[in-house]
Amino acid sequence: MYRCLPAGVQRLHRHLERATLAAAGMHNIILAEGNSSDRAEAYRRFRGRDPDVNALLRVRGFPTGAAGGGR
Repeated sequence: MYRCLPAGVQRLHRHLERATLAAAGMHNIILAEGNSSDRAEAYRRFRGRDPDVNALLRVRGFPTGAAGGGR
């Protein structure tokens, strides 16, 4: 598509395209509905899995006890 651009710029462009698609999905599935639907169900539709607080705890430095991800 952009063969004349340096490889780093091409990677950045692909990353931005993926980010734009993710943002559009979040807007259409999560934000546009407001509180008219169950938030956990909206998250499942957007991410394809159940919400899990362990990721947030890990990022904040708390032990989670999760297999492979606990500290």
